[in-house]
Parts: sequence; C-alpha cells; structure tokens
Amino acid sequence: MFRLTSCLAVLAVLVAMGEVNATVIVLESFDYDPDDAAEANLIDNDGGFGWQGGWAAYAGTASVSPGNLTYTDGALELIAKGNHATVGNGAIVGRHFDLDTTRRPELAGHINPAGNLGVPGTLIWFSVLGKMNYTGGFSWAKFDLQRDDTSAGGNRVGVGKGSDGYQGYWNLELPQHVPSGTVLLDFDVSQPGTQSRSLHEKTFFLGRIDYGNSVDTLHLWLDPTLASEPLNYEANYVGSNSDLELDRLRLTGASGVVGAWDEIRIATTFAEVAPVPGLCTFGGDTSCNTDDLDALYAVFNTHVPPTDPLFDLNSDTVVGEADLDLWLNLAAVENGYFSPYLRGDIDLDHDVDTFDLTQMIINYTGALGSGTTWLTGDTDGDGDTDTVDLTTAIINFTSARNAAAAVPEPSGLLLLVLAVGCLAVARVRA
Repeated sequence: MFRLTSCLAVLAVLVAMGEVNATVIVLESFDYDPDDAAEANLIDNDGGFGWQGGWAAYAGTASVSPGNLTYTDGALELIAKGNHATVGNGAIVGRHFDLDTTRRPELAGHINPAGNLGVPGTLIWFSVLGKMNYTGGFSWAKFDLQRDDTSAGGNRVGVGKGSDGYQGYWNLELPQHVPSGTVLLDFDVSQPGTQSRSLHEKTFFLGRIDYGNSVDTLHLWLDPTLASEPLNYEANYVGSNSDLELDRLRLTGASGVVGAWDEIRIATTFAEVAPVPGLCTFGGDTSCNTDDLDALYAVFNTHVPPTDPLFDLNSDTVVGEADLDLWLNLAAVENGYFSPYLRGDIDLDHDVDTFDLTQMIINYTGALGSGTTWLTGDTDGDGDTDTVDLTTAIINFTSARNAAAAVPEPSGLLLLVLAVGCLAVARVRA
C-alpha cells in the first residue's frame, strides 16, 4: 500500500530542489569575548553571518570591547547583541562579503556579472552604530563600504571622520566621477538642511542604495525612526552606474581618534537592518512564538483604529498579510536567525520540512473550512488550511536542514499533483 509517509518522502525529495530566499546579506554584532585573549583581538574572528573569512588587518589591529552600542528613537529600541569593535591608532581592518551564488543561491538576483552587489532594479539597505573619541586635528576614522580594493581607492560609501572633513562632525564620503577618473569627496552632514552631529555622539547610520540602469542613488539617515521606512533623508547622492557596487567593507582609525562600531547590517529590506523588539508581545509574553501569530490572526483584515496599532507593523492602517510577512522577518532576527521564517514553517523551527507538511495534511480543511491557526497550517490568515496553504509550504520547502540544493526547481504542477495525491491518501486512511 502506498503509505502517506512514502508519499511525503517522494514529495520532500522533489521540493528540496527549490531555493530559500534570504534577505540578510551580512551581519556582524561583534559577539566575541573581550576577556578571551584570542577573541579580544578582532583579527581572525569570523563570527556573524554572510562573510567570506574573518576580519583581516591591513594596518595595525583592532579590539573587541565589552558591551554593545544601543540606539532608541524614543519609542522603539534597536535590537543589539554581543559587544562592539574599537579601531584607532593607525589601524585599518576589513572583511569581504560572501557573494558566491553557488554557496548562497538566494543572492543570485543581487549579484552582477562582476561579482558585486549592484544589479540594476534592485536595492540594498545598510546600517551601523558608530561613536568617536576624537581629540582634534586632521586625523581620520571611518566605516567604509568598498569594491575591488581594500585601500582608500576602493571606497564607495564612507561615514566617519575624513582627514579633510569638517572638524568634530560626522562626514559622508562618496565616490565622484570627474574626467580624470574616480576621486573621493567629503560631504559634511552638518551643513544647512541636515542634522548637525558631533563625532562624540553615538549615531545610528541607515542607508539605502538603489541600483539603476544608468545611475545609482544613495539615501542616508542619521538616527531615524524605527517603526517603518523613514522618508526625509539627511543626505543623498546620485552617481554614475557602478559607482556604488560593493563587495567588502573596512574600519579605519588614525592616531588622535578611535572609532567604536557595532551592529553592521546589510540586507534587502529595511526591517532586517533596523530590527526592533515588541512584535513578540502579541501573545502576552516576550518570546516570539505561534501565540503571537494567533493574536495577529485574531485581528486580521481590520483597520487601525479601532484595532491596536501594535499589530500594524508596516503602519499602513490595515492589519493583514504584509504585517504577517514583516513579523516573520523580524521574529526570525529576534530568535537569532539571519533569514525570515517561511510560510509553511508551522512550528517555527526555521525550516519547512515533512513534519510541517504532514501536520498541514492532517489538519486540511479545504477552502470552506474554518478554525485553523498557524500551528495547524493556516499560512495566510484566512482561517482554513487549504491547497493555497499547502502549495505555499511546498514552494517554501527546505527540508529539516534548512538549506536547498542549487539545482533547477521542479515543476510546480508536478508538486501540486503530488500534494493532492498525498491529501487523497490522507483522506482515505482517515
């Protein structure tokens, strides 16, 4: 007899050929032990996510200091973990992004033929917390996003203190095309129309790069609100195509200035570079679990007001699937993952496997059913577990190891036929 478990096994082999979409490109929280001699020196530490190798020293060295830098917009607090890095006294340290689409097929749509971030029609977000101990003079310390070269010639975007910048204020450094080639231009964010910000003030930098067919555009915010994507930026730059392609970063600090840096994030969504707690209180506690999704589903397709704005995560005055997707992103980060929970991951263990599919089949109600929850297979909040939910889970199938092979995706029709077959087996055996 063709058993249900056999059916699911066949289905699992085929759907495991799909891809998992992740949005975090790199993340570094400097979660190293400053009391451990080996980890207190930043060089060769290889934690975080999305990197090719550990931290390298190009001049001097850098250290891991206790405690994380924090930021709050007055209402929400940025999620920050681990410790922070201090860089100064002539140090230049850096790290390369892992942009190999063989290892990370989910990034294929963001990597151009040169192997860099910068595909026209895509965008990336980046963020970093920074603070300076500046004693004056023409010294420098910066956070630089780079391409091709770990020297100053590779700088694409930099925030910090430029040697020829305004004294005592944060500067924005950018590439600028001139007839003789690409040079670096300091732009002072303390100029009229922007926020004046002392180097001694801890600052949360948020940036977005929009890649176009002919131009690349950068927007930069200082200490923005965290509830939703900010609108009014402090600085912007429009450069020639390829100006802002990226593949690495570096931290620098000359004598006379020491930079403290924390929570380096690059991702494809605002939510991943500015994660905040609070979304995990829906269920009455502070942990991110299916109780929160039950509470969210209870107010699905309602308006704010009268619904509590706590549930309106994307601030569009309607509680719905956009808020569900944002919760899946942010809750995964809060629980220590670097990619979102996927629809179909009904037990929130960060994979969609045969356990999830089996439970969905057991709890299948069809489109006319009601009373189901996330835990029983309702992936879209409409109160049932139907073929839409099951198909979503099949598309998102990762297997229990939460990694998908980089091979062509099988026919969606074939998968659906197999899923329907599994449902028929389940009904007959019931």
